[in-house]
Amino acid sequence: MLIETQKIKMLMFSILGCLVLAGCGDESSTTSKILGNEANTAAVQIADFTIIPAVNNFQSQAQLLDNSAELFCSTGNTSETNLLSLQQQWKDTSKAWYQVLPFKFGPVEGGLDINIVEPIYAYVDYFRFNKGSDQTLTVRNKVKEWVGGPEPTTVTDAFVAGKSASLVGFLPLEVTIFETTNTQSTVTADVLTEFTNAPRKCEVLTALSSQLLVKANEVQQGWTSNYAQTGKSYRDMLATDELEDAEVNDKGDSPISKITVSVQDYFDYLKNRDLTTTQGQISNSIWQSVETSMLSVDDVLAGTMNTTLSLNTIMKNNDFESTVALLKENIATLRTAILDENSTDFKAAAGILDGNFKRDLPDAIGVSLGLNFSDGD
Repeated sequence: MLIETQKIKMLMFSILGCLVLAGCGDESSTTSKILGNEANTAAVQIADFTIIPAVNNFQSQAQLLDNSAELFCSTGNTSETNLLSLQQQWKDTSKAWYQVLPFKFGPVEGGLDINIVEPIYAYVDYFRFNKGSDQTLTVRNKVKEWVGGPEPTTVTDAFVAGKSASLVGFLPLEVTIFETTNTQSTVTADVLTEFTNAPRKCEVLTALSSQLLVKANEVQQGWTSNYAQTGKSYRDMLATDELEDAEVNDKGDSPISKITVSVQDYFDYLKNRDLTTTQGQISNSIWQSVETSMLSVDDVLAGTMNTTLSLNTIMKNNDFESTVALLKENIATLRTAILDENSTDFKAAAGILDGNFKRDLPDAIGVSLGLNFSDGD
């Protein structure tokens, strides 16, 4: 009898231990919950150490571009040296934007309380917003109209601020800075001569650079101080799960879901749009810009020197070393295509990474994206 009683007690302790360890025979659901929480901790570190630094850098580079435009257009400074410096600053600002572009959510899109017709990023990068429709010809015609317009009408910040999203941002600036309005010559001497002989072109330039800075400031403020006029930073609202309850245009997805879906959406975009053959062509800069976006993807996975819990660490700790290796290999393949400037291989590699971020990564970190991922943006 005593032996039977001891057996019963041992069985009860075994059952109790199983319950404490969260589910005999149902390891996957418990593991998913634990891993998901860890992944969201990692997501906040991605926001702190990757996204916000990228946003801050974009704002800084946009400020430098606006300063460079004002300097170039000031009396006595319309020189070849200053034009080349201005062109380089446009490229640096474009590269900074591409570091932000994999994170197309929250302040980059804007909230309901922000009084804009289109999302903020459309006023920076209309190609990204307009499903890959190349607006170069339309923009060229408009810049030509602005530069050659009748006097005494001038192109002011307010004038440009009232234009549609397709007529502001990087493309109009590229057209203005890198080529002539009549012949589309990219020869430095020709561009410089037009700036000298057509003062209104400088008005167009400084108005456009000012408006780009306005949008860069809005994105930075949203992430760091005041998102959608809530008085709180998007970073803090993301970290404390306040977004779902706030009256802002933001789905209540988990932090890691927002980040993972956004990076996946970026690869979906690269796969489906003719980015490398239509954008950054006048400045011959698109491949360099795209390469910088991969720095952000690297940091999302591996973290930075300040990171204490990276997604790669979580995957390795849970026996998904093969997924870490797979992502590393596929990113290297994409980088090779960038180095070779091979658009066909580039789109193919982006498509593979699109699938990795839809399925392999979520499985490895134990979170479900449901049907939130992008397909054919």
